[in-house]
Amino acid sequence: MAVAHIVLPGKRSLPFILALLLLGSSLLKGQSVTIHGQVFSKSTGNGLAGADIFVLGSKVDTGIVTDANGKYSIVIAAQDSVWLQFTAGQYKQFSLGLSLKNKKHATADVFMEDASLALPEAVIEGNKTRKKGTEGQSTETLKQPQIDQMASTNLKAGLQMVTGVSILDNEINIRGSSGFNYGTGTRVLVLVDGMPAMNSARATVNFNLLPADNIDRVEVLKGSSALRYGSGALGGVVNVIMNEPANQPYTVLRVTQRGYLPPPTTSDNHWEGIKNSYISSIHFSHTRRVRRTWDMSLQGDLVKDNGYREQEYSNRIHLLLMNKWHDILHAPGLQIKFNVQFLREKSALFVFWKDYPYDTHQPGLNSLSQQTIYYLLVDPSLKYTSGKGNIFNLQNRVSWQSSNSSIGTSGYALQYWGEFTWRRSIRPWVDIVTGLNYQYGYSKPTNVQGEASFQQAAPFAIATFHFLKDKRQPSEYRITITAGLRFQFETMRGDTLQTDSAYRPVNLITLKHPLAGITFNYHVLPFTYIRDSISQGVRAASLNERFSNLSLAGLRTNPAPDIRPETGYSTELGITQYFGIKKGASKLSGYVDVAGFLMHFRDMIEFLIDIPKSSLTQLSFKAQNLTDVYIYGIEGNLGFKYEFGKFLLAGNAGITAIEPINLGGLKVLDGDAATILVLNPPVAIKDPNFYKYIRDVPYTLKYRSKVTSTESLTVGWGIVSLTTNYRYLSRMENVDKLLLFAIPGTYDFRKANPGGWHLLDFIVSCTIRGRHIVSAHLFNALNSQYMILPGNIGEQRSVALQYKVAF
Repeated sequence: MAVAHIVLPGKRSLPFILALLLLGSSLLKGQSVTIHGQVFSKSTGNGLAGADIFVLGSKVDTGIVTDANGKYSIVIAAQDSVWLQFTAGQYKQFSLGLSLKNKKHATADVFMEDASLALPEAVIEGNKTRKKGTEGQSTETLKQPQIDQMASTNLKAGLQMVTGVSILDNEINIRGSSGFNYGTGTRVLVLVDGMPAMNSARATVNFNLLPADNIDRVEVLKGSSALRYGSGALGGVVNVIMNEPANQPYTVLRVTQRGYLPPPTTSDNHWEGIKNSYISSIHFSHTRRVRRTWDMSLQGDLVKDNGYREQEYSNRIHLLLMNKWHDILHAPGLQIKFNVQFLREKSALFVFWKDYPYDTHQPGLNSLSQQTIYYLLVDPSLKYTSGKGNIFNLQNRVSWQSSNSSIGTSGYALQYWGEFTWRRSIRPWVDIVTGLNYQYGYSKPTNVQGEASFQQAAPFAIATFHFLKDKRQPSEYRITITAGLRFQFETMRGDTLQTDSAYRPVNLITLKHPLAGITFNYHVLPFTYIRDSISQGVRAASLNERFSNLSLAGLRTNPAPDIRPETGYSTELGITQYFGIKKGASKLSGYVDVAGFLMHFRDMIEFLIDIPKSSLTQLSFKAQNLTDVYIYGIEGNLGFKYEFGKFLLAGNAGITAIEPINLGGLKVLDGDAATILVLNPPVAIKDPNFYKYIRDVPYTLKYRSKVTSTESLTVGWGIVSLTTNYRYLSRMENVDKLLLFAIPGTYDFRKANPGGWHLLDFIVSCTIRGRHIVSAHLFNALNSQYMILPGNIGEQRSVALQYKVAF
């Protein structure tokens, strides 16, 4: 039997063993390599916080996240070479190979490029390649130069040059999703840096609250985005993303003067004339970095808008202060943000004209709405990026609105929005975002509507997977799949009219709805991408849709406390083909994109005639449900850029064709000629279709243009460029027929103008010494006469001069 013996070292052998241990420790230490560096934005020069860095290879599969300044440090096993993969938000994925032979330390600083397609600044840029969180859905990007091009005091004009986007009054339509709901609700959610910019009571956006300067980009996401953003994003999302301060202070001043020329009906004696129809505005922004840890941005707008119609105006002052502190409290990776925004706006809003053709610029009887509005928004946020790759983000927004109005909407409203998210790139091929969203809104008008409030809560989780490595670029993947879940819950409380004519509170659980969605993007060929998506959506009625009780110039809205929430889904299949050629000094690049889409709505909320509270002298409307609605269509985009020395030729063209149908509507009510059928239904009161006639429920949805198109062409030589913009919207087949009857001249205008809108603009600009831009603008050059809504005439021809300087 063998016996094991343990031998302890003697005194003489101890120094020898210690020497062996020290040598082994040294050898072990030599088996690792430390790689460190910093990740920067190529456009701004700023460090990119939260960028994902993965070490790729058969020996390791390690990942870390950069700190608040974009710095990183990672220790890996010793090897001859390694590939690093860098990924950061909206930036193009970057891969870098490093030689590590006989090295213990290596440095790798990286400058990352924006992922947007590099079309020229004079046109809208397309961004239809892979983008985190939205793979498989059409997205277009509006940049600051395109906003400046419209000499506008807000984003409204620029957004209307995005394919498939139209704005009726202040209602944003993406592919015909919203129609027009009289300023009480929308299916397009507007965000600023990911936080909602919507009114809590009306669920609509005030464009004057949106910055028009110091913008990095405006992303327009088409189709349901409710999975990530919740109620109100059933038709799409507009996200305004602000510029980050650079290392050097940066100041921009923009001054604009715009004047309106005579309308086509020159015999109209009620137009105020050239001297009184103008817009003057001053816009400024200043960004700087203070003491390496404090980023500060200050911007403001001062606008005097006398409008283009009699008695209307909008005078306002808007201020926005944005602060970000990073690497503070001795906690690397910690960011604290605190933003404050203020708006004072005094205006008189034109609702509908007196008559057509000679009184289109004079307001109808009692149809001018005067109001003074104050907004105050405070946004405290906290973000922490851990060394292990976890990103925790807590965003908050508290807003207060006070208004004094001539139409009974005076009062105040409060809103709180908060969201906590956790993000982690677990492996190079999987990212996870999960979180919880909460909203509270309270409205206290001074009229008989009474108090109203709502609460929303929603947990969600979204995962993005990457598959099939690209043989041409081993660090990239050709297939991206994003899938997620969300549960939306809402309660409301509001004072509404009861059967005994008294106002008492009503408590409602208005929404309990799970949501799911999946998107797919396949890089099938070197310059070809195929995308597909299907995503559920939901929208709860706004406080105004449920509890409004307003009256203006013979028009009235009544409460609908029991209105059901909208549900539905959107799906899309699209393909993007990029192209390019370079020969000598000439270079051509561009893309072609085609997408087919479908939106299906259950219980779509539309305002219809309220029976029996309506009469010919007092038209009453009420939010009501349309049971089964489909909007389907096709959209195409073409973008190109040709350069030869100082010569530039660039263009972008898009067209969207939709078919908006209500399966529960009546085809015989399509078109203006059916007005007589609404006034005198051809069926007995017991007929199931009787109320469809008197409520005016047609087969084709109201307030939708079936074809919209935008084109932009720029010719440049050196510092001078000429841009031509064209926009077309086809005639709306259906509007509210009783408005055609009630508003004088509306029916006659539509009869005299059976076609759509054709708007043509010209812009000439000159850049001096790289920082002074002087431009002249001619809007609606053909002086086309068009009607935005019944009795609401569009802008006639106007000219503008703009000066912008950056220093």
